[in-house]
Amino acid sequence: MQGMVAAVLVGLPWPLAAAELREYCPDRPGLGTPACIIDSGHVSIELGGLQWTALRAGADRADNLTVADLLLRLGVGSRTEVQLGFGGFGWWRERLNGHTIGNWQAATGDVSLAVRHNLRNPDGSAVAVAVMPWVSLPVGQPPHGSGTWATGVIVPISFELAPRLSLEFTAQVSAAPDIDEQGRHLAYGLVSGFNVSLHPRVSATLEYQIDRDEDPFGSETRHGLGLSMALMPADDLQIDLGGAVTPGGVSRGFTLAAGVSRRF
Repeated sequence: MQGMVAAVLVGLPWPLAAAELREYCPDRPGLGTPACIIDSGHVSIELGGLQWTALRAGADRADNLTVADLLLRLGVGSRTEVQLGFGGFGWWRERLNGHTIGNWQAATGDVSLAVRHNLRNPDGSAVAVAVMPWVSLPVGQPPHGSGTWATGVIVPISFELAPRLSLEFTAQVSAAPDIDEQGRHLAYGLVSGFNVSLHPRVSATLEYQIDRDEDPFGSETRHGLGLSMALMPADDLQIDLGGAVTPGGVSRGFTLAAGVSRRF
């Protein structure tokens, strides 16, 4: 009887043991998107604790503080995961010609849905490729929310150059909201960078980003540089810190962010 019970238990589709899981690969931090996939039946909860973005255009400046930026990733197959994102809670303040206009405005962010399907090496090793269509739903309030829906496709690619060094690319194209929130326009870009393992549990990523926004009310090409670091005190836990700078163009500025990710 005990042998029959043991045989039945062995045959059940139990989740993989912790030792058999792929190495944890959160989306955070950084400007790009990884090609790796969360293991089937497991969830990654990725929380942006605090993000500060400051943008300048001439003598004008806008500051945005965001907390509780949340991403949930669920593995639904050996090569596929589904994602649910929430833009968090934000506070926005504008300064025109050096003078503050009003107090901080509070608003919530939008909700996003995405599916990431890996085409090669779902653990992100060697040469890894994935495709990720997404859609954003306008449940938030401007200026933190976009005010209308948006959609696009992201294609992350990574190359393992050495045991502790990888080259990463993220190409994306989207139908982005117009400034007046009444229509959409073409936007596209590319992120490229190097990820270096400084220690078995510490990594750093240096990235360059270029984006083209064809908004009919003012098109713009933006360049950015990003540097981020991640610490993994446990196999299923990551703490991160990162920043990015946009040095020129119509608008310039910087972003600082910190967060935590946990796999269950």
